[in-house]
Amino acid sequence: MLYSLQLDQDDGPKRLALLLETLRERQGLSKRHVADGAGLSVSMVHRAEKGQDCRLTTWAKLFAGVGYVLLIDHLEIDETVPDMIAEERDERLEKRRWKY
Repeated sequence: MLYSLQLDQDDGPKRLALLLETLRERQGLSKRHVADGAGLSVSMVHRAEKGQDCRLTTWAKLFAGVGYVLLIDHLEIDETVPDMIAEERDERLEKRRWKY
């Protein structure tokens, strides 16, 4: 089964937490079982299910602990973002040149 979530910075961890908890409970798994399967502590499972931010590698381990693979894809929000990033990079490089 495939679940798809669109995440943003503000609610990403909370939505991942809800999905993780839902999948765990549907399968009748304890937090201890998930922790053992993920190679993490029970407290890490508890913190993640409370929506506390974790590293992506931790989320991947947690979902593996309930038998799922976490796949991440990205959508470009604005076509001008790469240009803005390049401009910022160029400005930083120019400031460094003048600094030395």
